[in-house]
Amino acid sequence: MDTATVQAARGTRGILAATAAGAVFEWYDFYLCIALAPYLPKIFFPVEYGTASFLSAFTAYALGFMVRPIGGLLFGQLGDTIGRKLTFLITVVFMGFATFTIGLIPTFAEVGWISPAMLVALRVVQGLAVGGEYAGAAVYMAEFVPASRRGVTTGWIQITPTIGLILAIATFTVIREKLTEQEFLEWGWRLPFLASLLLLGLTVLLRARLPETPVFQWLRSTRNVSEAPVREVLGTPANRNALLVCLFGVTAGQGAVVYIGHAYVLFFLTNTLQLSLDAASKLAMANGLTTFFIVPLLAWLSDKTGRLRIILAGFLLAVIGLVPAFWLLSQAVNPELAAFRANNAVTIETDREQCGVHLFAGPWSKITLCDQVRGQLANYGLSFTLEHSPGQQAVTLSIGNHSAGITGRSEAQVRTQVEKALFGAGYPGIAWKYADGEPLIGQNGEPILDRTGADLAKVDYISATFAFQLIILMAALVYAPAAAFLSEYFHPRLRYLSVSLVYHIGNGWIGGLVPVIAATMVLQTGNTYAGLWYVMAVAGASLFIALVLLGGRKRRQIYE
Repeated sequence: MDTATVQAARGTRGILAATAAGAVFEWYDFYLCIALAPYLPKIFFPVEYGTASFLSAFTAYALGFMVRPIGGLLFGQLGDTIGRKLTFLITVVFMGFATFTIGLIPTFAEVGWISPAMLVALRVVQGLAVGGEYAGAAVYMAEFVPASRRGVTTGWIQITPTIGLILAIATFTVIREKLTEQEFLEWGWRLPFLASLLLLGLTVLLRARLPETPVFQWLRSTRNVSEAPVREVLGTPANRNALLVCLFGVTAGQGAVVYIGHAYVLFFLTNTLQLSLDAASKLAMANGLTTFFIVPLLAWLSDKTGRLRIILAGFLLAVIGLVPAFWLLSQAVNPELAAFRANNAVTIETDREQCGVHLFAGPWSKITLCDQVRGQLANYGLSFTLEHSPGQQAVTLSIGNHSAGITGRSEAQVRTQVEKALFGAGYPGIAWKYADGEPLIGQNGEPILDRTGADLAKVDYISATFAFQLIILMAALVYAPAAAFLSEYFHPRLRYLSVSLVYHIGNGWIGGLVPVIAATMVLQTGNTYAGLWYVMAVAGASLFIALVLLGGRKRRQIYE
């Protein structure tokens, strides 16, 4: 195709700003549920389900990712038949409607299991919308610029998920600080969802004014628009093979590495390292701001050295650096907890058959004593081993030289008994509760305990920042060149659908499941770092496949 058309239609700052603004809004909507994650179990699930409710909330969040490839299939076909502009205008309307409606859902206390069912349904709508959004924004901008500037230009699209995540966390943090815990749980959590209606109107206005891309106009003028993109992409061996190579060699590893930094690290800070949500959010936001510099820089570098080299460097760094980075983060954020874990072995002795896994808790779930104890230990950031004792229904919990029998029936009773055992063993995150300088004593004559969490005065912010930046660098390396790489990899005729499918299967299924799989692996193995193994395995597999099948591939031109 003649590049004169491209030169005449180069992306202006206004086009880039409108495209990026719309993408930021959609990611802000999508990530609101991440910011709300610590409160989801209390709002949409029964309190007595404890850790099972926490995993259920994670699963509800993950369902939004699971349906993203379906959204990619639906909207990708539209993008390759009716045009890029109109398609990603439709996706933003779907996203805005779903997000606003989440703010209207009644709580579990008000309508029971209807509440999480409504949350899941709206997360599905959000996932479908995002399935068409990323490819729309990435392909739209890629088709306005020449190859020499495609990396640096689309790099600005690549930072929109981070901006959306930071805005979501910042919004919830500000509201949370202005309200009491009770006010926030009763009505404050709804405000960011309801406010998205105003952002939706602004985004629709901006996107409605955008022109169609010169590439799609060229496809129309030459009568080269596909009439059946799905059949061409999935039914043609060459196109199908290209999809599989790109998926397993690039976007699978990319999704796993990106979401360990976007989602799981915040969970690790608050749940495993016992850092308060406010402190963890501020730490994540402060470190995440460097993404605005790192991603455009790496995207620009991909214009000079090639996209694939940058991505492969990120895979390699993830394989060798994830565990050291999270270990250093543990030592820096909560050194007292790190020392306690190193000096005190934790063992659960019970019948192993009593321990189950509950990815999505419901009326059908049987939450055992073993499940509750494991969940409580994981919530206190402790690794543990499970010793099989056939026929033993109760749980014997050993922490260092301290042993205790756990016999509680309710979640509250188990939590109290586990906290008492931890306190007796010298766990640093639990202390005797005081009032007016006097220790509080319960009706049973035992001390009333208070969960204190990580001591902010002892956080090593320099080391924590170094560890955080290492995690961010891994994600940035695999993500910065992605929009340019994927757009160049597929022919314009089938580009929107192809990019949507490989990106959202890799990032929606393989990456989006990182929090659920990681949390489940921690509970199953008793190892606080077990969740990282999944990411390392996927990144390593993508590194190998890309080197073997993509290493010698010459870069395709976008207007072939």
